[in-house]
Amino acid sequence: MRALVVYFSKTGNTKKIAQAIHETIEGEKQLVDLSEQNSPSIENLDVIFLGSPVWFMKLQKTCKKFLEDLPNGLEATIAVFTTHGVPIPEHYEGAFKQARKICKKKNLKLFNQLFTCQGKHEMIPELAKIFPDRVEAAKTSDTHPDDEDLENARIFAIKVIKSIS
Repeated sequence: MRALVVYFSKTGNTKKIAQAIHETIEGEKQLVDLSEQNSPSIENLDVIFLGSPVWFMKLQKTCKKFLEDLPNGLEATIAVFTTHGVPIPEHYEGAFKQARKICKKKNLKLFNQLFTCQGKHEMIPELAKIFPDRVEAAKTSDTHPDDEDLENARIFAIKVIKSIS
């Protein structure tokens, strides 16, 4: 298995999930923080795990750009994982819809399931301006990602790997 785990993490939430996925993978693997390196090697990969925080119901812009910059028809399977501060599906499902649209346009193989979990929300004041009724729900994310979230990320990684092996 040749795998790349790329992620962007402003708060550390997505990084924790990326590390759990990376630790689960056997074989050749890379773990790359997109805030430090924008163009990791994608040659001869079987799978690319792309981790993004959900920002205003979308992929974080560096993660979106990474996906858009992949070559058309790349053979590697793309598996998306996200962290989100608001535990309301419409907030995080938009990121996966965005990834699906980009992958379809570029003829990329997208694993048909999103892994997502809560992560401590760092932008409560901004959220309060746009969705004041969702602030209390966002505050429930303060203890995430937790051990159960990390275990679920490992299970997700195993499902992805089994699907392409």
